[in-house]
This record gives sequence, C-alpha cells and structure tokens, in this order.
Amino acid sequence: MQSDQNIAAYLLKALAILALGVALYVAWKVSPYYAAYLGFKGDMRSQVVILGGDERYVGALQDAIYRDAQAKGLPVRCDDIQVAYSPTGSRVDVDYTVTADLGFAQLPLHFHPHYPQPMQTFPAPEPELFGIIGF
Repeated sequence: MQSDQNIAAYLLKALAILALGVALYVAWKVSPYYAAYLGFKGDMRSQVVILGGDERYVGALQDAIYRDAQAKGLPVRCDDIQVAYSPTGSRVDVDYTVTADLGFAQLPLHFHPHYPQPMQTFPAPEPELFGIIGF
C-alpha cells in the first residue's frame, strides 16, 4: 500500500514538472510576439503624438504606422489600421493576428493596440455597502 502511494506521488510530481515545462516552453515561444506588440504600441503612440494633431496628416500617420509594423515584421495590412481624426486629437486602432508555431500546435494571438487608451471609470459605491461595514 505504501508503494502505491509513493508511485502516485512520483507520478503527480512528474506531471507537475511536465506541466511547468510545457508552460515555460509556450511562454518562451510566445514572448517575442508580445515584446514586438509592446514595441509597436509605443511606436504607434509616438507617431500619433507627432502627426495626430492635424487632419491633413491622417494619411501620413497611417503610412508611418504601417512602416513601423513592417519594420517589426508584424503581419499588419494598411486595411488593419483605422485612423479617426477629431479636433481633440486622432484615434488609432490596429487589429492583427499572429500565429505562434509551438511545434505541437498553432496558437493564434490576436492583438488590438489603440491610442489613446480609453479612460476606465468605476461607478461610485453604493451607500448601503458602507452601512454594512460600519461607515
């Protein structure tokens, strides 16, 4: 009976080590795509700050973002870049998908960088909630 428990414990440890190894392998294969996304997002923000203040530069802004994406090797088409101008500033949305080859599976990674980031607002807490906790 003791040996069955030892075998089960060893199998459980082996399974945990295998799962950890697979997770590290997937992270290693996927991390370059996320690093490229973060770099592209920063470049996109810089382009919007430089060219986004004038409606005449909407086409130039789209071209500059496309060139940045191509320089980073991202599969972005011109149609994937949406630029909207308003007097308060330009809004840029880019939508693209990268497929990561893991060797045993194809993992599609969907990225949607946009600038400016939407403001996240939280609703005010209900007064009844504070009454419950004594405020």
